[in-house]
Amino acid sequence: MHVWFQKALDLVHPARSVTQVRRSAEEQRAADQAAGPLTLYHFRSCPHCLRVRRAVHRLNIPIALRDIHIDPAAHRALLAGGGRQTVPCLYIDDPAEGTWLYESADIIDYLNRRFAPARGSR
Repeated sequence: MHVWFQKALDLVHPARSVTQVRRSAEEQRAADQAAGPLTLYHFRSCPHCLRVRRAVHRLNIPIALRDIHIDPAAHRALLAGGGRQTVPCLYIDDPAEGTWLYESADIIDYLNRRFAPARGSR
């Protein structure tokens, strides 16, 4: 990866430019628990992955991140479970059936539906 490209991505790091959702302590505990079964497969320099990580940061939810360029086991799990090595990919670990959700816009829509506060609150 080109160093200049990574530095450009670092400039738009989520913590620098996104305001997080604020919740009461009870609401945050519920959001944390609901995010427990979610895992985002990504790699650091992927611009589509950056969009999803920014949404995760904005929504203030703790999602497990697995970088497929750094973690060979994550790469294998993505390929074995989802059937593709495309990122970003959100794995939703549901007891009945796990779901592999691809496409950054679809992932962000899912996260917003699930974790964004209702309009008019906070």
